[in-house]
Amino acid sequence: MGGKFLASFKYSNVLNIVYVTMMYGVGMPLLFPLAALTFLNNWICERIQITYFLQIPPSLDDKLIKNAI
Repeated sequence: MGGKFLASFKYSNVLNIVYVTMMYGVGMPLLFPLAALTFLNNWICERIQITYFLQIPPSLDDKLIKNAI
């Protein structure tokens, strides 16, 4: 059993990537495929972490999602 699953840090990471990509992607179009690869990498790593290393995440309600939006 590892640490707890902290979804708030995952949301902040995703929102940061989206913000930087949308802000500077017009000037550097290479950021769009790089962001897609980053999202894919994050998704794979989080799946592995949840499956093998972290405790079972608590059931999440929609409060965090609504705050992020």
